[in-house]
Amino acid sequence: SIALVITLTGAAFLNTMSNQAVVIILPTIGRDLDIPAARQQWIVSAYSLTFGCFLLLWGRIADVCGKRKVFIWGSAWVCLTTLVCPFIPSEIGFDVFRGLQGLGAAANVPTAIGILGVTFPPGKAKNYAFATYSSGAPLGSVIGNILGGVVGQYASWRWVLWILAILAAMVTVAGHFVIHVPKPRTEPM
Repeated sequence: SIALVITLTGAAFLNTMSNQAVVIILPTIGRDLDIPAARQQWIVSAYSLTFGCFLLLWGRIADVCGKRKVFIWGSAWVCLTTLVCPFIPSEIGFDVFRGLQGLGAAANVPTAIGILGVTFPPGKAKNYAFATYSSGAPLGSVIGNILGGVVGQYASWRWVLWILAILAAMVTVAGHFVIHVPKPRTEPM
């Protein structure tokens, strides 16, 4: 149960961490990709826009197709798109892939909440699970600022994204092992 909660909390943690780390390294990305300051905000906004627009859709798809499957594929998608971002040499391509990152996060964040909701019966365990999950976003924000600042200062901004991809891969693999496969329904529809 603890591993499950930590894995699902990783979705909220990575979502805000990805945004905050990129906010910190935004001027460096803009300089390296020749993005004018007036358009640098799109790097952050593309992620947030697709994330916000697709939350409800991915939540419904998870209800229909299976929460475990959508969580794992959403996490894998975040990993893949985050891994590709540092190799993109153009402004438009980088913005598009940041938007695609947001799609993956929109798939795994609401699904994580759904998995917690159906896994734990009402009571203390469920309260602790949701409290832990709720701590993921603010912790991700703080750690994202530190990661973006330290790694961006002493290495390359690309390493920030590669570290985020590694963390997303860890959440994906952990999700595969700790999220229980749902039992097939035995009752008539």
